[in-house]
Amino acid sequence: MRINELNTQLKGLCQNANELLDTTGMRSYGIIENVEFDRSNFDETLFYDEFYSIMKKLDNICFTVKYLNTKVYGEYTIYKNAAGRYECSEYTYTSGSTIEFLYYDKFDAKYKWVISQVEHNGIDYYIVDYRNLPLEGLQVRVRKEMV
Repeated sequence: MRINELNTQLKGLCQNANELLDTTGMRSYGIIENVEFDRSNFDETLFYDEFYSIMKKLDNICFTVKYLNTKVYGEYTIYKNAAGRYECSEYTYTSGSTIEFLYYDKFDAKYKWVISQVEHNGIDYYIVDYRNLPLEGLQVRVRKEMV
């Protein structure tokens, strides 16, 4: 299977998953709201809890597939602005922002694009799972949807 075929299959999966996320209320409310179950039944409660976990993962998968299929608007270098936030000419990163950045992977011995989230630790912003990576001067890509 070629990568573009996999992409097509995942987009199809997400069409169905998005309908399910909307129907259950997961997309709007962050919880499975439109599914009835007996809270005093241990088995049904287990199903609900596990389905909730699955739905959160499905939502994340579909967000990533949509993100990857959004056109790259441009590549930029980010810097810290006067307000203490990191930005480029097209986007300002705050807590919870998706960030796509160029990273040197020592294991693969090459640069590659990586997607993560920006968060704040009370002192400065950092990239989730890359806490020691300086944001100042980092090469990023901005996708059309972000602008």
